[in-house]
Amino acid sequence: MTPRRLLIAGACLIPLAAAAAPLTITTVENPPLSYMDPNTREVTGTVTEVVKQVLAKAGVEYRIEILPWQRAYKMGFEEPNTCVYSTVVTDERKPLFKWVAPIATDNWVFYGAPDSAITLKTLDDAKSYKIGGYQGDAKTVYLTAQGYTLDATSQDVLNIKKLTAHHIDLWVTSERAGPALAEREVVTNLKKLLVFKEVLMGLACNKETPDDVIAKLSEALKQVPLAK
Repeated sequence: MTPRRLLIAGACLIPLAAAAAPLTITTVENPPLSYMDPNTREVTGTVTEVVKQVLAKAGVEYRIEILPWQRAYKMGFEEPNTCVYSTVVTDERKPLFKWVAPIATDNWVFYGAPDSAITLKTLDDAKSYKIGGYQGDAKTVYLTAQGYTLDATSQDVLNIKKLTAHHIDLWVTSERAGPALAEREVVTNLKKLLVFKEVLMGLACNKETPDDVIAKLSEALKQVPLAK
């Protein structure tokens, strides 16, 4: 190959090497944070809009998928160029991902059925009750590790029916998402019994995501308010 052809070939390789692959962003149906708008068929929500703004400001191409939480989380952990939200930042998860955080704050809370006579003053008070949780969720993992009895479902919304039918005593959920999920099931009078932990949530990206992409996203996040 002549020097001229070598130069041309090298020049053609530069754009290919510099082009960043689009990110796959996974999340879960969790209104009002993230959900599929029935009219537009687009993923939206309070936290979703923050994520979209961050990606747009960073100039990063992406697509968002709504999946069951365990699958969404697994994809973020295992697949390159994949990020998952709204992922609670925990000590156990911190080394597993590259983080763009925080994108929102939330509280963990116990709800009781409308006719529940349970009173909770401390987290320890919940230990003697049957608690409904969500498989793979940070709240479920946190309580199980501390010896609490949890009946974990594949969909968090199922806990509302179980709670009102008294198949569980308590439902551990998000203060942001719990009421919206209950409202979808036409249940508006659940008893908030205890707020027991404040947490930060973030965009958790696979560790093979390029550092320059994480840097752009993190810089963009500084320009976007936390989700309300």
